[in-house]
Amino acid sequence: MENALQTYELKSITVIRGGLEEILQFESAVLVVDTTFLAKSWFIDVSYMKNLKLLKDLSQSSNIKVDIIANTMKGYWLTGEGYIHPNLFALSAAIKGEGTLEGYDLILL
Repeated sequence: MENALQTYELKSITVIRGGLEEILQFESAVLVVDTTFLAKSWFIDVSYMKNLKLLKDLSQSSNIKVDIIANTMKGYWLTGEGYIHPNLFALSAAIKGEGTLEGYDLILL
């Protein structure tokens, strides 16, 4: 089966972790959705984050599960759960989605 990766630029991302919400400040963020199989998998690549305290906290924590609220450049709102993997040295993070990305189906209309 052919690999079918769909990418979408994001303009905002809010992460909710341990009941606390934090708006991510970044230079660029891309949602990647793999539609190869019936069950879609997704992740978000966030580059040049300015939330240094959050990156540092995440790099020292075993609790990396987050809820996300994201907005695409075209104005679509998405929500989901995932695990955020920080890279303090590159000032970046990857969010590996778990389960359904709510709102994604509206992008496809």
